[in-house]
Amino acid sequence: MTNALADPGTDLADLMESLLDAFLVAVPSGLGLSITIRVGGDGVTVSTLGGAATGVATTLRVPLQAETELPPGSAVIFYAGTAGALVDLAADLGRRLDPRDDMLLDGDPRDGEHRVTSGLRELSVVQRALGMLIARGRTPRAARRELERDARVSGTAIGTVAAELIRGAAPSRDPR
Repeated sequence: MTNALADPGTDLADLMESLLDAFLVAVPSGLGLSITIRVGGDGVTVSTLGGAATGVATTLRVPLQAETELPPGSAVIFYAGTAGALVDLAADLGRRLDPRDDMLLDGDPRDGEHRVTSGLRELSVVQRALGMLIARGRTPRAARRELERDARVSGTAIGTVAAELIRGAAPSRDPR
């Protein structure tokens, strides 16, 4: 993920902690944030939200591609526990960011997305499943479409579908 940030030496934990600290100073009812970086078609999301997710009253999604060299779909989402708490932050960022960046205030930050994975482990599982489907004769594009379709049909994340595919292909460990 740090390669996607264009600086292999980036300490993502330090970056997240610094951004969270600044956010909590600016927004006292802030609960946390998440950063999604697109990597090879999938999104890898790192979040500080944890158990505070149930207290979210407002969100602000800020796309990162215009201000960085990250692929489209990369974004930071801020979460706060008080309705309206992110309006001033949205206005301030709106004056500073590229006008092509469409921030999303109080919308569904997932946008119905089934392709977002929640971390590097999940990304690895998806890549393994894609590799299995390709080995079975599917093209890379067809393999991805199959996983995405199965995720939509089952109403689960693509990582869950990929893990089930891998489990189903694992040899039995029964010693008989």
